[in-house]
Amino acid sequence: MKRHSMLQAPGLAFYSWGFYREVAETWRGTSFAYLLLLLAVCWLPTGWQVQSGWAKMVDDQSPRFVDQIPPIVIKDGVVSVDAKQPCYITDPGTKKVLAIIDTTGQVAPLDRTGALVFIGKDQVVVKKGANETRVYSLSGIEELHFDRDIARLWLGRSKYESLRSSVSPPSEWCSRGTSRRVPGSGRCWASPSWRSPRPSS
Repeated sequence: MKRHSMLQAPGLAFYSWGFYREVAETWRGTSFAYLLLLLAVCWLPTGWQVQSGWAKMVDDQSPRFVDQIPPIVIKDGVVSVDAKQPCYITDPGTKKVLAIIDTTGQVAPLDRTGALVFIGKDQVVVKKGANETRVYSLSGIEELHFDRDIARLWLGRSKYESLRSSVSPPSEWCSRGTSRRVPGSGRCWASPSWRSPRPSS
């Protein structure tokens, strides 16, 4: 009996009972490889559409927010900011406060400000929903430098990497080599010594 290739399978699957018998009798593990290949091909248009939409958002929308990011240094779990504080990152269109950076203790908790992210002296607070707020300790970070240039670097790379890389956290990108060393300084921007902050108990 003539055996068919995986490339012929999509067409034969519509009408050939003989092909189905062949698959049941001889394909064995090949059938799983075919299903994975078919799934990947079917996802290509959706993946391309999502990636294109993300790239357009990065080009058109992100500069409005990235340009507001001040230079931030985390050393041994303690944040320092080279800007007047509190520092507010807002949506230029709606004027809504999206993030607050304040190591001085002047700003009230997130539920009183409406912001989604708060960076304090030694922790990050993220509002995940109307009734859920997470607090992450920065004690596990030995040294990290972050500014608008690093943000542009991360976002720029995310346009061309895989869909999985596009939604990965910055800590994972650092571990994959997006850090930049400053010549002669011995310091890294987005230091490889980064470890993902854990929620405070």
